[in-house]
Amino acid sequence: MEPVASASEIEALRGYLAEHERALTGCDEHTLNRMLAKLKVMLPTRGLSDGEAALLLDEMIKRLSDIPKDILGNTFAHLVCTRKWFPTIADIREACAVELGKRKWRASKMRMVIKLGPIAEPVVPATPEEVAAIMREFGLRSNPLGPDA
Repeated sequence: MEPVASASEIEALRGYLAEHERALTGCDEHTLNRMLAKLKVMLPTRGLSDGEAALLLDEMIKRLSDIPKDILGNTFAHLVCTRKWFPTIADIREACAVELGKRKWRASKMRMVIKLGPIAEPVVPATPEEVAAIMREFGLRSNPLGPDA
């Protein structure tokens, strides 16, 4: 039986994982501050004084800096179109959760395939279809399950 993931494909997957992990890097403070300031201009803060709004922005920078810049940007663009008021930290984190979760899940699956190394059959928790989907997604093999699949 042909391995589900060959040694060369595992090496290629290591490169993709490194890129993927860079895409999970949180937003830097300066950029996040700028993004939140723009969001504050577009969405009013209900009942907050300028001082309270400044404290809120400082707290948001601390609580949201682990989320990648592109996910925050897409979320803020969506919130501006769908909200009347400035969102809470929980609103923003909830709006980012699906995309951030997908990225983390994909990275964990890549780590699992790399850790297992070249294998003839995948081991639980990944099914052959899951490994095949990961390999196909990165164009490593057109049919990672082998010629009989």
